Amino acid sequence: TPYKLVCAARRVGDGVEASVRPERVPLDDPLAAVSGTTSIVQFDTDVLGRLSIREENGGPDTTAYGLLADFINAVR
Repeated sequence: TPYKLVCAARRVGDGVEASVRPERVPLDDPLAAVSGTTSIVQFDTDVLGRLSIREENGGPDTTAYGLLADFINAVR
């Protein structure tokens, strides 16, 4: 079972609880197949279950934009 650096966030009341930590993920989880500069985001939904979006080998521009957008949304 591989370890992956997992960033997680969830709504708690009026706020957000977030964490970043290494976690073991099962081999059948899409996170287990991510390597290099590939990234994945997963949403747990009430209707669709778990929805995963995977980006193959994102470059520096994509990564910088994602970090900036995440920061802006976090401080709103």
